[in-house]
Parts: sequence; C-alpha cells; structure tokens
Amino acid sequence: MVKALKVRVKVRGLSAIDMRTSAAQALMRWRGSLIADLGGEQSVSAQQLAIVELATRTRLYVDSVDAWIVGQPSLVNARKRSLHPVVLQRQQLADSLARYMQILD
Repeated sequence: MVKALKVRVKVRGLSAIDMRTSAAQALMRWRGSLIADLGGEQSVSAQQLAIVELATRTRLYVDSVDAWIVGQPSLVNARKRSLHPVVLQRQQLADSLARYMQILD
C-alpha cells in the first residue's frame, strides 16, 4: 500500500494525489502553512522548499499508514507476540518527518 503510494508520488509528485479529497486539501493547506511559517513563497530558499516537499510527502505517507492501521483489528501479531512490521515502519516515517521539521525550524 505505502510502497505503491510512494512510487506514484515519486514519479508524478504531489500531483499524483486526487486533490478533490478533503485529505489532500488538508495536506496542501499544511504545506502552505509550512511555507507561510518560513516567511512565504518569496522568502523560502530552494533548500527549504526541497525540505518542505519531503516533509509534505512524508506526512502523506504517515497519514496513509495511520488510516490503514486504524482499520486493523490489532497492532499486535498474536502468534509472534510482536507488533506488526507496518507499525514500526510508520514510526520510522514519523521520525523522518520530525527530522524534516527540525531542519526547517
């Protein structure tokens, strides 16, 4: 699921997202807020814009994984008595997002 989304977004950029959905619109508002917090379009450097794009994509992935996880009956694999790997992957994505946000701060 996330792998396919990553490929689509990597190839087509954020235009791969259906902007008619409320989730996509919220994501783009969040991106706009990041840019505004950095002083607006005119003040954002190319480096900052690249980090904003990475953060926006990562936020998309985290939100998508979160939506999938919420629909699951359990986060734990009862047979193995461990978390499902997707939970750990989600945490890695969230950590990446936190690092991007620190860079922008």
